Amino acid sequence: MPEISKDHRALILRSNRFLANTLNENGLVNEDDIDEANEKLLDAIDAGNLRQISVLNILIYDLKKLEEKDYIDFIVKEMKIGLINLRNYKPRPIASEMNDPDICWSTWTVPFDLVGDYYLVATAYYPSQPVIEYWDSIADRPIVWYGASIQCVTETIDRVIEATGMGEEEN
Repeated sequence: MPEISKDHRALILRSNRFLANTLNENGLVNEDDIDEANEKLLDAIDAGNLRQISVLNILIYDLKKLEEKDYIDFIVKEMKIGLINLRNYKPRPIASEMNDPDICWSTWTVPFDLVGDYYLVATAYYPSQPVIEYWDSIADRPIVWYGASIQCVTETIDRVIEATGMGEEEN
């Protein structure tokens, strides 16, 4: 069983807890839903498969306590962020730690291009302030943020891994 680094584990826990609390505060899920999802999240962390560690994924797909369309509507209306579907977009790898698959999976975020002086970054976790702060801290340029579905982020991370040759030993 692969081990998640201490730094990634802390980032995962902070990011997911913040997101779950934001969902609860905005009436998208209740406390019981969060408690149940957090138990499953801890089990997923213990299993060590980064691509399965997501309270959002658990709430939407495992527990069926949240509809992804409701979450996307929340991102657009309340967070005031645009959405992107990268299915037909060829991501351009960024030559930095921003392409680290473990960081991308830990935050459900993926940089997909560099335009002028700005990184273009898609995330399924925009309401999670620790995710935004983390990416802002590792970026050497400003970030233009886009919201994206879980599937979109998953497929794009996989394509970036393929393009950079940075594989995941555990998967």
